[in-house]
Amino acid sequence: MIYVAADLHLRECTWKSRKDISGDQYYAWAQLCKAVSEDPEGDLILAGDIFDTPYPTGQTEMMFAKGMNMLKSKGRNCWFIPGNHDNEQVPRPCLFGAIPLTVGIRSHIQGVTVTGIPFMRSTENLQATIESTPPTDILVMHTGFRHLLGFEDTWQVSEEDIPETVKLVMVGHVHRHDEHGKVYSPGSLALHRADEISAGHGYFIIDPKDLSVTWKEVYTRQYLSINVRKEIDRDLLDSLVDDGNWKKPVVLLNYCNEDTAVAEAIQDIYKDKLLFMCNACASETIRALDEQQDEQLDLNSVVSGYLSANLTEEQQHLAATLMSSADPADDLATYLEERQ
Repeated sequence: MIYVAADLHLRECTWKSRKDISGDQYYAWAQLCKAVSEDPEGDLILAGDIFDTPYPTGQTEMMFAKGMNMLKSKGRNCWFIPGNHDNEQVPRPCLFGAIPLTVGIRSHIQGVTVTGIPFMRSTENLQATIESTPPTDILVMHTGFRHLLGFEDTWQVSEEDIPETVKLVMVGHVHRHDEHGKVYSPGSLALHRADEISAGHGYFIIDPKDLSVTWKEVYTRQYLSINVRKEIDRDLLDSLVDDGNWKKPVVLLNYCNEDTAVAEAIQDIYKDKLLFMCNACASETIRALDEQQDEQLDLNSVVSGYLSANLTEEQQHLAATLMSSADPADDLATYLEERQ
């Protein structure tokens, strides 16, 4: 089987300011490597953003090396394309035995032809590269497809742009599990941002015999978002404490000023059992969250309108990257370095 994952964003802590929420990305990577190595005919493809920064810590490199050693000890191979967070002249995964997929050249994996296109900031260059892609079974990309993005003016490519001679597209970058026609997005391997709490995290398994695709979820730490009111579902919080999590569950508390005392009381009761992240909101926002439990707030049109009215196309892509980044300062520095 061919395993496809994306957006590992390997790093010690999910958020730099929260040292107590750590190890999630490492644990998810270990689970993926274990699954591939235990498959007698398993091979792995990574669709970009393996590391979270071009300057990972020694500990992060060691954890990636452990996974690669596990794969190599079982005779498994790992192919990859660089994402926007893997911006190096020599992609770092190569140092640990990962094999880069080359633009315009088909690699053969278990009898399946695979071609890769790394992250490209220039939409014009990306479109030209897609058009010149040779006939291939699987095209691996790291970009924003139109149907995956909420902001109308920030997408770079749509499914209609993919040549008919490409049978499947495996794409990273948007951190959202989705299957749309022949475009498959596995989502990030572990939670990367607070807005991914309700999103699935996992990888695809492709059968090389018929190119059928199955999604497999990866479980790490439990995350839960709660809108605080005068009463909290204590049974729900108790169930988090008792479910045998790998590490302490994290609860995101959304509350307005008048409910601050309730939020503080809950944190005090569960201070040794759960980890909390606090999101103090305006009363109107909390009411909207209550009214639209499972719906996304319609902020996209507002942001999209501002971007298109005030920024160039390239600046719009940069703004979208910064808004979705866990470390926008690093991304901005990388963007400026590219233009020196």
